[in-house]
Amino acid sequence: MENKKLEVIEGCVASNYPRTIYDNDEWAVFQNAYNEIFPEDAGIVGTYSFLFDYEVQDHPIRGRTIVTKEDLAPNAEIWWEEAWHCSFGEKQKFMSFLELLPSLAYQCEILLWAYVSKGKVSVELDPASFFNHADDEKMINMNSSSRPNRFIRAGEELLMNYSTFIEYDALPWFDKLRSNAWKETDSKSLRSSSKNENGEGVAVYHNTKEYNLLGAPKQLKSQKVSTKNGVEETTTTQAGHISLFPFTPLIGTIGIAIFVAVLVWRFIIRKKVLKTG
Repeated sequence: MENKKLEVIEGCVASNYPRTIYDNDEWAVFQNAYNEIFPEDAGIVGTYSFLFDYEVQDHPIRGRTIVTKEDLAPNAEIWWEEAWHCSFGEKQKFMSFLELLPSLAYQCEILLWAYVSKGKVSVELDPASFFNHADDEKMINMNSSSRPNRFIRAGEELLMNYSTFIEYDALPWFDKLRSNAWKETDSKSLRSSSKNENGEGVAVYHNTKEYNLLGAPKQLKSQKVSTKNGVEETTTTQAGHISLFPFTPLIGTIGIAIFVAVLVWRFIIRKKVLKTG
């Protein structure tokens, strides 16, 4: 019996989605699958494209992200593109690559990282997939060639502008595939403009902001991230008790005042009773 070809991927959105920081063996799963599809363009399994000392951290809004552990000079060559920058010019090649991955989790990761550039589906099969986008232009410290656009100090997050190289609405089949895999049934943030294999409406992204919504970490209601003069600040407020009444702080203050007044009144009355006795 002939195996059914992979046509659609669903169910990437789940509670407690594990944002894995992969080790060498896990990256090898992706790299070996690519080498099987493109033996003539096989990369060296176990190698990475970064040419500097870095750390992968988990950002509350952007998810996994690259933080440099050393100072980087402007326009320094820090990324070896030929290592694991992979492109797929044909849909079937890309789908065959996904089929070789051992689980839905691996397939979802690829569809989270992949993008369209120069008319092809592209993806980095190493930690370069964790290069993140910054909406605030003042925070962008990497240019479109993945080189620093200024002096970057150790400890800084490396951020670029996806809009300078990602193409939208260029490969509708890929946009539909990615959007369907990472769709959220209760999300109204994307416009429903196509249908999946079951004829259901699929909300497809059309710009960088919408592209980044798919698979993004869920921000806690008690957590707020703001940017001022290119500096990002994350504040977390302590969750309080749910109240049925408005103006809870004012009511609490009044209650304390009444309690203190009662204590004073009882002290005065007790003192008068002792004197008369």
